[in-house]
Amino acid sequence: MGRDPATAFRFDVLIPWAVVLLAAAVAIDVGVRTGDVGAALKAGALTFVSGVATAVGAYAGLGVLAAHVSASTMAIVNNVLAVAGLGSGVYGAVEAGRNGMYASAAVGALLLAAGGVCAAPPTAGWRG
Repeated sequence: MGRDPATAFRFDVLIPWAVVLLAAAVAIDVGVRTGDVGAALKAGALTFVSGVATAVGAYAGLGVLAAHVSASTMAIVNNVLAVAGLGSGVYGAVEAGRNGMYASAAVGALLLAAGGVCAAPPTAGWRG
């Protein structure tokens, strides 16, 4: 069983946008809180670089893992990562909001919703 690639929303589309949106949100939050454009640009750049490094590392690591385990094991790994990401994302968005980082909280909530749509069992597009 699997998703039909023609109808599935793909995480490889979401991840690059997530990195860009989060970097922009962090830059906005730091700029608003400090009033320092240089600090805002630095924070946004560091967020972008760390996001790209994390995404590349995750894709590479999961690719190596997928080459050595069964499809059913890989499905379990993907589900575990999705659940862990959900908890981490909720915590991060809530804490960002509690600490006045409203742009980061809003983007985090948006990405949680998009990730939920990606991970939710589809009603169409499945082949068995």
